[in-house]
Amino acid sequence: PAPGVMQSADRLERAQRDPAPLPPDAAAHMTRVLVTGANGRTGRAVIAALARLAGDTTAGGPVTIRAFIRRAEQAPALAVLGAAEHAVGDLADAGSLEAALAGCDALVHIG
Repeated sequence: PAPGVMQSADRLERAQRDPAPLPPDAAAHMTRVLVTGANGRTGRAVIAALARLAGDTTAGGPVTIRAFIRRAEQAPALAVLGAAEHAVGDLADAGSLEAALAGCDALVHIG
């Protein structure tokens, strides 16, 4: 792989091992976060990191992670990582994106 690709992969692996801490009151300001690109490598890492940093989302923790996915069959694998909710749609479809964002306080767009 090209040097830039290896550097990016190395940074991602370091971030997965040692995620940067959130400010102490960050979770108090968010209750639901939508993650686009959730089923990709980076999306999965973001979901896992959010789950670790924000508490146990599947048990009604302070932050609920909603994965934006193209196919419903992708949801169970993301639930294991910490996505308590999922929305099926396509970024090119404004209606499905609007529905996925309903009730969300934050968006993590991975594109």
